[in-house]
Amino acid sequence: MSTSGLLGPNTDLLPLPAQFDDPFLNTVMQHWQDIRQGQNIPQRSALDPTAFRRCLPHVWIYGYLPEEDDFVCRLAGAEVNYAWGYSIMGKRISELYGPENSIKLKSRWKFVLEKPAIMHSKFTTLRETTSFKRAERLTLPVADQSGEPAFIFGVTHYRFDKMRDRDKQIAPPEEKPIYYSID
Repeated sequence: MSTSGLLGPNTDLLPLPAQFDDPFLNTVMQHWQDIRQGQNIPQRSALDPTAFRRCLPHVWIYGYLPEEDDFVCRLAGAEVNYAWGYSIMGKRISELYGPENSIKLKSRWKFVLEKPAIMHSKFTTLRETTSFKRAERLTLPVADQSGEPAFIFGVTHYRFDKMRDRDKQIAPPEEKPIYYSID
């Protein structure tokens, strides 16, 4: 199956920006860069939660299950679980996102692991009929103990905005991911 349409409009790897607009993304990105130790991607065991303490409610880790071609949530901060409305620990993306969206997300995350690459995305979704949930996300590849890319580590900064009556008729924009090169 071709993944070109699933990955987003552009899979060219761009140079990593000096920083992102969101301070949570910058903190996590800096830690990820610091623990690489000359490798393309750092090992999961090198992640130090004290280095991104204020971001902990917003971080998550999914492990790749190659034999099942799925990802399972291994860690989800309180704000991530709040955004979902329940704990997503132990849930697979095939359970969380449904068939069509999980295929798209798996393609994107496998691209991040295999290339390897960094993915940055922003999106807005409608929550019930009274608010928008906006989010900015940074998705990073992480290796297992043997050095093989096996985990997706990320931070998602959610913002919940009340909707005004005039906004109820406007569909929120879907923003496509941007991929950055590791070096």
